[in-house]
Amino acid sequence: SALMRGPRQCTPRNQRCEGDAECCPNLVCKCFTRPDCQSGYKCDTS
Repeated sequence: SALMRGPRQCTPRNQRCEGDAECCPNLVCKCFTRPDCQSGYKCDTS
């Protein structure tokens, strides 16, 4: 697998992920492939 950034989905807490939006304040971020979120967000690689 090549090392590259994957899409990231950000959603409000307790909400489903929708689309590939940028990380916004007070949102939980799920990072795909590599963690690519700014500090202050929860990043999950799953």
